Amino acid sequence: SSEPRVLADGKTVVVPTFNCGLFLVRNLAGDDPSLQHVYDFGYRGCEVPVVVGDYFVEAAQSGHAIVSLDMHDPEHPHEVDRILLPPDEYPHWLALEPGGDRLAITGYGALDTKVRFATIDRHTGKLTLAAVTIDMTRAWPDGWKGSAIPHGVVFSNP
Repeated sequence: SSEPRVLADGKTVVVPTFNCGLFLVRNLAGDDPSLQHVYDFGYRGCEVPVVVGDYFVEAAQSGHAIVSLDMHDPEHPHEVDRILLPPDEYPHWLALEPGGDRLAITGYGALDTKVRFATIDRHTGKLTLAAVTIDMTRAWPDGWKGSAIPHGVVFSNP
């Protein structure tokens, strides 16, 4: 399993797997909780997802893809959109801008030293890859010149 996520209703929990499966947790607050397999992304390396309203967005590392699932009916999720990254970019971590529609994407390969951005339409789940990419190669305050390797990503509110 990967990292459980709570859906927009505030009570439904899904558990993605690093092997690209998605499970629905049933009876979580009861005496006999269980898991139901509800989706297979079709890849074999998935990473850190986000929930955006009624959409579950997964970083499919082995497919060089970001995939958006409609979770209106959690027992029957379906893909609504997918963006493909270049074949040398392996997405690992997704972060959602608080209250916004921007996604930050970090990863491995050519993404080792970059942060890519995408947007998601909160009404349709459509994904759009932004032209903006931040390259983390820079001069550091101590005089060293080289790359930072962003792993996790968070947005903060001032």
